[in-house]
Order: sequence, then structure tokens, then C-alpha cells
Amino acid sequence: DGSIAPYYPDFILKTKNKVYIVETKATKDLKEANVIQKQLATLEFISRINQLKPEDRMFKEWEYVLLGENHFYGLRDNGASVEEILSLSKLTESKVTGKLF
Repeated sequence: DGSIAPYYPDFILKTKNKVYIVETKATKDLKEANVIQKQLATLEFISRINQLKPEDRMFKEWEYVLLGENHFYGLRDNGASVEEILSLSKLTESKVTGKLF
């Protein structure tokens, strides 16, 4: 709704090359309007972080991940590593809005 509110992600994971902001959601909640708004706001935040000098962002690229429960368990049960799960669940603005450009 455009109002400012504190945001606390479910997880922040740091790997050798990346920092992931991770949200987890029940599959039934993935398309809720407030979830989509939070996704777009977090993507904008991540974009701003990635524009900082490398030393101001721990010399790492930042990414935003949304893990729906069914997607997570499906990947995990098929032997995906944590980094594979994160990579396959990375959000982009086009994924959130459904627009290619």
C-alpha cells in the first residue's frame, strides 16, 4: 500500500560470491497482493545494494529468493544443493510481474 514498514527477511545467507535475502512462504500465499508488493520492494532494495561500491556490499552480489514450500521440498527431495535451490528460486522483477521487459 506504499506505507513504510520495517522488514525482516526469514533468512540471510552468505556464500563465497553472493548474499541471499530469503523469504519463505506457504504455496497458497505466493500470489497474495501484499506478498507481491513486498517482493517488488525487496527487489528494488537489492538493486540499490548492488549499485554500491563492492566494499560496501561485502564484495558480493546480492539476490532475492522466494521459497514456496512445494518448490523447496520438490528441489530438496530431488537432491538439489542449497546453492542450487537458491539459484533456481531467485526472483527478478519480470518473474514477479509476469512481464518480459
